Amino acid sequence: MRQPLVTLATWYYTDCEARNLQPKTILFYHQKLVYLLDAFGDSTPEDLTVHNLRALAVTLRQTREWSAQQTNHFITVVKQFFNYLLAEDLAEVNPSAKLKKIKMEERLPTILTQADVQRILEVIPSNFTGLRNRTMILTLLDTGLRLNELLCLTVPDVDFAHLQLRVQGKGRREALVPFSLALTRVLSKYLPQRDKYALTEALWVSRQGEAVTTDYVTHMLCKYGNDASIPHLHAHLFRHTFATEFLRNGGNPQMLQRILRHTTPVVTQRYIHLTDTDTSVAHKTASPLEKWQLAGRGGRKKKSA
Repeated sequence: MRQPLVTLATWYYTDCEARNLQPKTILFYHQKLVYLLDAFGDSTPEDLTVHNLRALAVTLRQTREWSAQQTNHFITVVKQFFNYLLAEDLAEVNPSAKLKKIKMEERLPTILTQADVQRILEVIPSNFTGLRNRTMILTLLDTGLRLNELLCLTVPDVDFAHLQLRVQGKGRREALVPFSLALTRVLSKYLPQRDKYALTEALWVSRQGEAVTTDYVTHMLCKYGNDASIPHLHAHLFRHTFATEFLRNGGNPQMLQRILRHTTPVVTQRYIHLTDTDTSVAHKTASPLEKWQLAGRGGRKKKSA
C-alpha cells in the first residue's frame, strides 16, 4: 500500500536516529522537509514529478528570500529523502532524480586583517569572561576550528605535550589538530581561572560553571564586532583568516587541507585564490622586466638618411 509523504517522513526520521546521526543533523532534515510536507504531505512519491519539486524550490526561494546556498540545502535534503524511499522499497519512483541544484556565485571568503583582530582584542574586557572569550577567539584563529568543534572541546582534549587538540569534526570524525606555542601560553593563563568555576569537563565554561553555548558565542562575536567596527563578525571568519594566513606564511596547501579536514581539495583552493594579491607582490619583485629596467629605454637611434 502506498503511503503519503507525511508518513514516510516519520519513518525516515526514525531511520536517521537508528543510524545514529547527530541530533542537529536530524533537526536540519526536519527544518527542510517541512516545506515539502506542507506542499505535498498527503501525496505519494508516485504522485509527484520533478516539475513539482522544481517549482516548489523556485517558490520557496522567492517567497522566503532564500539564498542560492539555502535553496541547494533544501534540494539536497529532498533528494536524500527520496533516495532513502527508493532504497527501502517505499517508493516505486524517485521524482527528485533529475532535480538539479541551482548555480551559485563563486565568492571568495572574507578574511580579517591583523589590524581587525587587534581591534577585536582591544574591546574585550579584562575579567574572567573576557579572558575566556579572548582565549576562544585566539584558538579559532590559531587552529581554524569550526565553532561547533571549538565548543565540543574538553580539557582532556588539549594535549600540551604534542601541541594538538582532539577534535570531533563533521560526521563525528575524530581528528588531531595542531596548535602553536603561542596558543599554549594563552591557554595556560586561562585554564587555572577556568578551574575556579568549572562544573564540567568542557573547556569553555561560564561563571556558573556550565559549558558555553553556540548562541552565546554568536552574540558575543556580534557585539565585539560592532564595538570594533567590524560588522557581521562570526566564528567562520577566523577559519577563513587562518587558512589564508597559513598559505601566505608559506604553509603547504595539502597540509592545510589536512588541518581543515576538507575531504577534497576543492574548498581549500578558495584560499589559494585569496592569496592572488600576493602573487602580484611577488611578481613585482621578481619580474625580469622590472629588475632589468628595460621598459623606460628607447631603441638605438638610427642616423637619418
